[in-house]
Amino acid sequence: MTEDAPMTMLQDRASEERAKDLVFECELEAPPAKVWRALTIPDYVAAWLAPMELERKIEGLSFDGKAGGLAGRVDCTVLAAEPPHRLRYAWREEDGESTLDSVVTFELDPISDGGTLLRITHGDFVLKPAAANLNEPVMMLRAA
Repeated sequence: MTEDAPMTMLQDRASEERAKDLVFECELEAPPAKVWRALTIPDYVAAWLAPMELERKIEGLSFDGKAGGLAGRVDCTVLAAEPPHRLRYAWREEDGESTLDSVVTFELDPISDGGTLLRITHGDFVLKPAAANLNEPVMMLRAA
């Protein structure tokens, strides 16, 4: 890719596509321990992420993202948990046409007023198109 080429969200248009990390920061009035609970208790996750049904797994969460406005099923697997400071998930979103693998990291730092600086980094994106030979029936139109 040349330096003059326009930037797109997903740069590599080969079989796997990659994008830059997204980083969001905000100050919350709650202490880190309370924010940690909001990130790790499934009912609380459903309240802030989106109204959706969550399924608790030993190593993470699974949910039908369509109820929350996402493309399809989402599976999250815990990669690292350092309560109440850092939580990393492997995030896999499948919509039937492609799979998006990424990593979401939540970092919680206490601030002087008793609140929390929350930093969310969503990165390491890999978009994989579905295989062309899924062995699913193909709809054919009859020529008139």
